[in-house]
Amino acid sequence: MALLFDISSYLSDLLFSKAPENPAPPNVHIVPCSTVDLSFGRKERVLTLSLVIDTCLDAPTLEQTLSTLVVHKFPRAGARLVLRNEELEFHIPSTFDADHPPIAFTAHHYRETYASPTRPDIRGALSNSSDSAPSLLGPLPSLEMYSRSPACPVRMHGFLVPNTPLLQVHVSVFDDLTIIGVTSSEIMFDVAGMRTLLDTWTRLLSGTDIEKIQGMDLNMASPFARFKDPAWTQGIRGYDSCEPLMLFMNFEAWLVSLLRDREEEMLIRVPKAYLEDRRLEIMGDLKLQGSSERVETADVLMAWWLKTSYSHRKSDDKTPIWIHLSVDLRPMHIFTVSSSSGSDAPSPLTDPYIHNASSTIPLLPPPLASELQSTSLGALALRIRRAITAYIAHPALIEKELAWLNHNPRRELIRGEEHETQTDWAAARFSELDFSGARALESECKGSGRVLFVLPKTVLEPYMPLWGHGAILMEDENAFWMSQVKGREEWEEIRSGGQGGRVVLN
Repeated sequence: MALLFDISSYLSDLLFSKAPENPAPPNVHIVPCSTVDLSFGRKERVLTLSLVIDTCLDAPTLEQTLSTLVVHKFPRAGARLVLRNEELEFHIPSTFDADHPPIAFTAHHYRETYASPTRPDIRGALSNSSDSAPSLLGPLPSLEMYSRSPACPVRMHGFLVPNTPLLQVHVSVFDDLTIIGVTSSEIMFDVAGMRTLLDTWTRLLSGTDIEKIQGMDLNMASPFARFKDPAWTQGIRGYDSCEPLMLFMNFEAWLVSLLRDREEEMLIRVPKAYLEDRRLEIMGDLKLQGSSERVETADVLMAWWLKTSYSHRKSDDKTPIWIHLSVDLRPMHIFTVSSSSGSDAPSPLTDPYIHNASSTIPLLPPPLASELQSTSLGALALRIRRAITAYIAHPALIEKELAWLNHNPRRELIRGEEHETQTDWAAARFSELDFSGARALESECKGSGRVLFVLPKTVLEPYMPLWGHGAILMEDENAFWMSQVKGREEWEEIRSGGQGGRVVLN
């Protein structure tokens, strides 16, 4: 019944709800959400990023420093999400105080060590792994109860409750480690934006003078406002688009998807030595062919995963697989709003920007399921590298697509029926954050204050299966760590290798 109520409420909101015409409220700074903030399904997603730190930290120190950072350097991070006149906006209080705090911060000190039969074995998963081959380690650890307070919103509508900070932090302190959970609507942050905020937080913890920290100007203009060319009508590469009401045409498929094989998110470890051996083999083959092209480790990793995850499909399976790889747009030479450059020439976005500035790179045309099975690892890795290179080499096309978004803010972007969407959290290097400046001084807890494990968790509203969604979570000295979502039966087929023989998974 709860599910039916959620479905009914969602459809009712979509069809009939209209926000009343309201004037701008007093004592707030209003920033309209950009079309990039509201595209690519971000309105429906709430993200919790869990960071497992290898020592016990002082929660009051964490709260005080993050609050100070938001107030003085990143006031946009203290925004509330408001639906006004049918538009979503960030409302930043003109003054942060006890009634309008910059963040929602909660903490619980367990006064015991973390290790327990009732808790996910994080240290065990990190240590009991082989460097000889990739390992499928089992279901992804569930840390939500240690990363979110009971009052933390888990749906976008929860953030629309008046005076609810978009930045929610919950800290669980044990005698041997600390779990920091950072939750927000994906309308607020992308991966690189969250990294910007957390990196400056750890710098402040380490003693850096706050006046020497470059923040994000409250009045910073949207870097995407300049994209206005209405001539481009082809939308975004790799996506179909439709009016919101056309989504009802997919309603039957959505209901059927709820009855499919129950999804399961698995943790995968891929040794760097394993990937480097394959990369060198691929580079050797390219050299023998007289090619000067090269592939990167990340290309080999993604190619390995795609081949592994489709190894069980039939050799004549002609289903197109729409593959999207996340890309940070900040380094692209498409922006002119950088206040520090003083130039009107297209340039990267160099000033700190915590909101969404990312898109996806599609593999076009979409490979067939049978192609992913039959194509060699080297050929698939090279195809991925070529897609990335081509995307970066054509900034004018990126600008046209962003202009199309600005001119079509209410159109929904639809991926293909079967798709893979991969996000690279490792590129943001959360595992390199140093929280040693918040170590509890009175504690005998050992550890350096470094991040042991990085675990993002996404909740969609209304519920939608996440099959085909995955991420490179982090890298450590010896391996890359991934999370991938498939159905339980499909995981069993992948383990056994299906049509393609047994896969190198433990």
